Amino acid sequence: MKAWAAVVVALSLAGCSPSQESEDKATAYGACESQLKQRLNDPGSLEWDRSTTDYTMSNGVAALSREFTAKNGFGGRVKQRMTCTADLNQMKVTRFDIN
Repeated sequence: MKAWAAVVVALSLAGCSPSQESEDKATAYGACESQLKQRLNDPGSLEWDRSTTDYTMSNGVAALSREFTAKNGFGGRVKQRMTCTADLNQMKVTRFDIN
């Protein structure tokens, strides 16, 4: 409980409420997922590995990275990593890579 209180205090001092941070994070993930699905051969086969998520936010710009699996053009499942930067001030993805 003390750790959660410290997070709330830190976010309040930074001018960002926990609900706003959650909303910003969801917006960034949604924008990046949309970019990823446009590039996949089989978007419906996308499965996230949530244990491999890296996320940072600074001045309205979210940088995230996450591993995923999806089917390739031959039907085989491959594991890759998406890295994405989303500028929430401009409401657009400014950088996107699949490795």
